Formats: sequence, structure tokens, C-alpha cells
Amino acid sequence: MMQEIKMTKEISNSIPALYAADAAAEQCLYEARKLEDGTGCSIAGGTATVTVIDATAIGIATRVDASTIESLGSYIGTKRKLELKW
Repeated sequence: MMQEIKMTKEISNSIPALYAADAAAEQCLYEARKLEDGTGCSIAGGTATVTVIDATAIGIATRVDASTIESLGSYIGTKRKLELKW
């Protein structure tokens, strides 16, 4: 029973973690397409950080190469990862 309670808590924490990862990925994608100043995600290796839900959920996205972004969202110890390719 305790394992089921723990799993239920992790599932409810997954949603904010996923939203944080998505928000960071979207910010990085915006910077990759719109900025040309060599900052943030406009270059490979650049990052974008987003905080949501009163700064308890954090998303960090990294531009891996010209057409790939990896994003990690974290909320109360639960982490979710996204990858964007275009």
C-alpha cells in the first residue's frame, strides 16, 4: 500500500515537472529561432531556464546542436525530460 501511495504522489508531481520542461524547451526554441546575438539558446550549448508555480518547478533547456533541444523539468524531486528536434 505504501508503494502505491508513493507512486500516486510521483504521478501528481509529474505534471508540473513536465510543464516546466515544456516551458523551458519553448523558451529555448524561441531563442534559437529569433535571437542571433550569440546568447542563450541562439548557439549550440546555450541554455534557457524557466521557473513556474511560485518558483517550485524549474525547467532547464539546452540547445544540443543546430536542430536539437533537450529540456529537463523538476518539481519536488520528480524530474521529466523532453527532446525537441526540428
